[in-house]
Amino acid sequence: MIDKIRHLKGCRFLCLRTFVTLTKLYTYCKVYTQIRCKMKFKIGEISKLSGFSPSGIRFFEEAGVISPVRGKNEKYREYSLNDLQRLLICRKYRECGFSLQESVEMLLYANLTELKEHISIQALCVEKQLNEKQALLQHLNQQLTDIDALEQTETCCTVMQMPAIVWRKLWQPGDAEEKIPTFPDVYEWIERGPFADSCLLLPVDRLLHASGELETLWGTAIEAHYMKKLGFTPKGQTQYFPECLCVRTVINPSGALTIASEQVVSARQFIAKSGYRVTGPALSRIFYSTVKNGELIRYDHLWIPIEQS
Repeated sequence: MIDKIRHLKGCRFLCLRTFVTLTKLYTYCKVYTQIRCKMKFKIGEISKLSGFSPSGIRFFEEAGVISPVRGKNEKYREYSLNDLQRLLICRKYRECGFSLQESVEMLLYANLTELKEHISIQALCVEKQLNEKQALLQHLNQQLTDIDALEQTETCCTVMQMPAIVWRKLWQPGDAEEKIPTFPDVYEWIERGPFADSCLLLPVDRLLHASGELETLWGTAIEAHYMKKLGFTPKGQTQYFPECLCVRTVINPSGALTIASEQVVSARQFIAKSGYRVTGPALSRIFYSTVKNGELIRYDHLWIPIEQS
């Protein structure tokens, strides 16, 4: 009998706790619903919460994404939680790289097929940007390596592999006018900076035997592996220089882009002493530039292709 009474009391207590819990939950939901219905934001507040500027907020208003209402005093527009939710969805699209207009189209008009198409195109854009950033990181690290080598080396010449290079001849004084490349042809190389830069070509006979100021052929060049990473296919006539063993030295071309023969004497002596044979024209690729006494000074890596005699 005592156990039965205890059991009944326990059941009554459990029912009472359940009732209190349900009552609290109902009250919370009711209060939350009231707050949700009454919660309004001014444009400054919803701008901070959504991350869009006031002008961006107005853009979404005009596009029909959100529908603010006039407050009681009809002085300020008020935005609801539903407006905020829509803006946060658009913010997600913006952070994925979509434009404001694309965000509107994806939220209001796109079906699943169209949404997939938008996302696929953006994924390709992000992949392209990622490849460019990876190439840039590799380029910067290579510059650091080159600077370290320049600071630490005790010799003027170093034997090392030159990466494969694609070279484009540019117009220079003395060339026929019909050889002047078109602006689009030149601009597509400029757009590939910092991977494409000035590169002078020094013919073999001038490199080995000429004296005084050595005339060069003006051009621009890009390493082949960067060209592949960037998906760059240049227009016009180009010349391909494969990866090869080279003697590399640092030179200082003049403002007229000539090379003083005194600057290649040490390379000539090094090549002869080491029993190497020059196999093709040298490429003078800009390494870094600085301004001294108001004059632009250029320093190049001169790559001289060689093989053992």
